[in-house]
Amino acid sequence: MLALAWILALCQSEAADAFARAEELACKGRHADARNLYERIARKYPGTPEAARAAVRTLPSALLGSCKLIDNGPSTNRVDVVLLGDGYEIDHQKAFDKLAADVPPFFDRVEVFREYWSYLNFVRGVCLSAEAGVDGFGREYDTLFNAHTLGTDAGHVGIDARRVHEILRDIPGSDGIAVVYVKLGVLGTASGGVATIGGRSEGTTVHEFGHAFAGLGDEYSSHTHKRGLPSDGINVAASEDEERCPWRHWLEARHPSVGMYEGACGQPQDAWRPTASGCVMNDGQEFCPVCREAIVLRIYSLVD
Repeated sequence: MLALAWILALCQSEAADAFARAEELACKGRHADARNLYERIARKYPGTPEAARAAVRTLPSALLGSCKLIDNGPSTNRVDVVLLGDGYEIDHQKAFDKLAADVPPFFDRVEVFREYWSYLNFVRGVCLSAEAGVDGFGREYDTLFNAHTLGTDAGHVGIDARRVHEILRDIPGSDGIAVVYVKLGVLGTASGGVATIGGRSEGTTVHEFGHAFAGLGDEYSSHTHKRGLPSDGINVAASEDEERCPWRHWLEARHPSVGMYEGACGQPQDAWRPTASGCVMNDGQEFCPVCREAIVLRIYSLVD
């Protein structure tokens, strides 16, 4: 029995070492070599956790590994923002690598993230899709996150958030927060900690991250799709009653740029926003005071 236990422990150790090498190969851009090594792990070490994980990574569309882009401290006490790609085939991985490297400066140019920069880590997921495409108009493609066209006025891109969270659980230190770039998608959407970006727009990235990370609402009034009646949110009010306003404390403090301005949540009437203009959640480059507060509180929910 002791001999068997020793053999099992040895196999587990070898499998773990091999898995780490495969991830390193993926992060170095040697994607085919990484997939070959995952296949060998799955065959050679059956019954180990690494073999089960490796088998998933040999699928036509799969996560091949994860790599730190910006490391400001241990994941246990930082916000880990994971950057993922959908529709990037094996021959187009370098394009996503370049895109991912360009993303942290998007955040560094926004005041609130620049101020709390040391609390943020950025992680790149090496994501392989069997095909490049976005489901819709009678066509379906095999992509890692099942990108698809939504029924909005402009055909915003959506993804399978459940699938994203499955992948995030396989990335060490993940806080369940991701930005997914869909190669052939348009515009962006967000829900449940996941911001989805069609293409690579900096403005769309920061706007959708505001939704995904801090639960912020849209402060613009232009119609994009049917939404139903607005409801109170962090930065959207469904009534002009200041006593019920979600940012009432800002009104009571008489902050010079915060008030109640009609037009929000994609409609010109019956919804109110905190500032006249200039917020990222509307048409600006920086977050308004109400949104900045929400972002800071969200950061401190993850960082001590």
